Amino acid sequence: MFNKVLKSGLSVLFSLTISGFAIAQEPEIFKRDDFDLNGPVKNCRVITKYGQEEFEFNESGFLTKSTTRFTENDYSLTYYKFRDSVLLEIRNENYIEGQLDRATSIAHIFAMDSLPEKKITERIFSYEKEFLDQYEYYYDESGKLARVVRSNEEGVDETEIAHSAYKDEETISHLLNGVIQKSVRTSFKNKGTEAEQYIILKKEFLNGEPHKAFEEIKDNNGQLKSLKEYTFDQNKGEFGIVQKTEYEYDDKGNLSKETTILGRAKSVKNYVYQFDGKIPGNWIKQIVTPDNTYKTRRITYFDSEEKPEE
Repeated sequence: MFNKVLKSGLSVLFSLTISGFAIAQEPEIFKRDDFDLNGPVKNCRVITKYGQEEFEFNESGFLTKSTTRFTENDYSLTYYKFRDSVLLEIRNENYIEGQLDRATSIAHIFAMDSLPEKKITERIFSYEKEFLDQYEYYYDESGKLARVVRSNEEGVDETEIAHSAYKDEETISHLLNGVIQKSVRTSFKNKGTEAEQYIILKKEFLNGEPHKAFEEIKDNNGQLKSLKEYTFDQNKGEFGIVQKTEYEYDDKGNLSKETTILGRAKSVKNYVYQFDGKIPGNWIKQIVTPDNTYKTRRITYFDSEEKPEE
């Protein structure tokens, strides 16, 4: 599941409108494979000792509803409304002691205009009908996101997304009101061979100065093989590595081993699975050793009237 929803959780789903760093990201549509699910899955409930998450999908595979439950009466619901594959609305509802909290519940309303250039407008309101933000996403002729304009009562901010290419490298830079916020450089290794890998270097900036960096190495199937995390040392004027994590997978593509190196310390986690016996099938229990933590998934398929797999 190491793609859009890295290491699970739904916090990433709304980062594009919460933090100033992420405002230049276009709205994303999530599908079954972003949650490590195979086949015509209709519903997936993930159960841990910390709480529950539940994901519902339409027959085209798009996520239409997610539930994050903290206690029986404290939970969040998120609804996604589509017309065909076009996202129209996202509604995030928070419930406290079983009652809807209208002050913290919000609605994202989307509209698309294709003339004279493709533009998506996102307007955000609280459930108390208070206008919060507007984002306008502009795309270039090739369909790449080129500019994001954010406006609210505090004023207008504009993020430029610059695309550049050199040989086998592509770099995308995000500049908020002319000040760089982040850059993403993608390069290839062993291109065109079975050992092909692509390397993604993401740099974050604070007030235009280098702050953090992350280097991901993925194989030609898109599986994350290693992740290095860096912080910028102002005294040395360079990035220094903080942590490195390596990932291994079984023959079904499930994460089987995670090795983390932090300074001189090294820790290893192993992942063991129980599967539901379907074709192509999904895991229904994941056990992590030596922590002995676990996740259980109850899965319902569109092509089956059976009860969810335990």
